[in-house]
Amino acid sequence: MQYFKPLAIAALVLAAAAALAVSAFAGSDGGTVVKVGPSNLGRVLVDAHGKTLYMWAHDKTSKSTCNGDCAAY
Repeated sequence: MQYFKPLAIAALVLAAAAALAVSAFAGSDGGTVVKVGPSNLGRVLVDAHGKTLYMWAHDKTSKSTCNGDCAAY
């Protein structure tokens, strides 16, 4: 349990780096907007509406394992 917070922070940093790399390719063509916003855990990635972005931890390849009810949620 003592490792949860550092691992969560590391995951957020990696996700931020990935989002920044992807957003660099989006350019100014009106692509997806990813920002950094505040949370109780610190700064997190948010979409254009301020909703927190999450990475589905079960996805290990380019094919998502989140479908059906998972994707709808």
